[in-house]
This record gives sequence, structure tokens and C-alpha cells, in this order.
Amino acid sequence: MSNNTCGNCPNLVIKDIWRGMHTASCGLTKDGIIVPHKWENGVVTLWRVPEFCENPDKKPSKKQAPKKDWVHVKVGD
Repeated sequence: MSNNTCGNCPNLVIKDIWRGMHTASCGLTKDGIIVPHKWENGVVTLWRVPEFCENPDKKPSKKQAPKKDWVHVKVGD
């Protein structure tokens, strides 16, 4: 589990918001703030932990984590 991205976080929420377009957001925030990610061709790539993160197991940062730590989640088959 990467502590440099939101990948594998139990609070991560990935939703189909419109016709197969997916977003990643934080389930801990009241308004479901979007977490830094890219969605492309059925894959959500999570590349850092946002500064608003309250998960003590994660390392918030303004900068992207090293690519080796990025988490790719295949969505919507």
C-alpha cells in the first residue's frame, strides 16, 4: 500500500459520474472533495495525497509522488 497516494485508502470513493467518466474523491470530507488523479481509458491513476487528508497513514504533499508509487485502478468494464 502506498502512503504517498490515495490508492488503497479505505476512504477513497471512485464513482461513475456520467457515462463511464470516473472521479476519485475522499469519503472522509463532508462534501466529497476530489483527490488528485487522472482518468483515462477506464483507468484512474492516483498520484499523491492532498493536503486536506486526515488519514494518519498517509503523507500529504503538494507534489506528485514518485511514479513507482502511483496507484492505477481499473474501473467500469
